[in-house]
Amino acid sequence: MKRLIYGMMVVLITAISCEKNDIKGYNEAPRLEFFNTKAECVFDDRDYINEVTERALGVKVRCLGYALEKPLNFCLKTVDQMEGVVFIPSYEFPVGAETFTAQLVVPRPPRVGAQLNTKLTFDIENAEHEFGEGRVENSDCEVTIAYTIRPSDWDERLWGIYSNNKYMFMMDNLGKIYAETEQTKEVRDEVSAKYEAYKKAGNPPLMDDENPQNEIVFPKD
Repeated sequence: MKRLIYGMMVVLITAISCEKNDIKGYNEAPRLEFFNTKAECVFDDRDYINEVTERALGVKVRCLGYALEKPLNFCLKTVDQMEGVVFIPSYEFPVGAETFTAQLVVPRPPRVGAQLNTKLTFDIENAEHEFGEGRVENSDCEVTIAYTIRPSDWDERLWGIYSNNKYMFMMDNLGKIYAETEQTKEVRDEVSAKYEAYKKAGNPPLMDDENPQNEIVFPKD
């Protein structure tokens, strides 16, 4: 029994020592890590009609170690040097704060339905970066940039099967997004007539997204 208790004490002391050592490593000097290791930015139908090609994205970082006695600068970069992602030269982490949200600009994907992926990290080689490295598992932040325009309440009975091409044609000709469009047969027939005129003018038919061999169709009832 004594051997069992002694063994348990050794394990407990070892565990506590490891925990203290882990914490001590981050108490020596200010270090920085990402508060969340994933971030997402979504461009939607309003961005499409307003021709928005970039958006701001906030990424939260956390300071480890003793509280800052003065503001310190940190720098960010993308691991893959993705084009279109814009940072300011350096961000200032304020005194007394545990976290700070850095604002950057991300580009819209090249087409509706497309997605861009990149990874952010701290630019520790930059001369303006004044923090040490934080925990390895929080040293990067995966960023997903999506371009999704489909309305959540699309009325298939009125407008027929949804497709991005159909919806983009609607927005291009009505000048408004689905949420602002009157859900009437009159408006639908107006769009349908414009689509027929579009084809008669020699333009190619618009095809369904999921079934590219099928042309988009507006109901006639």
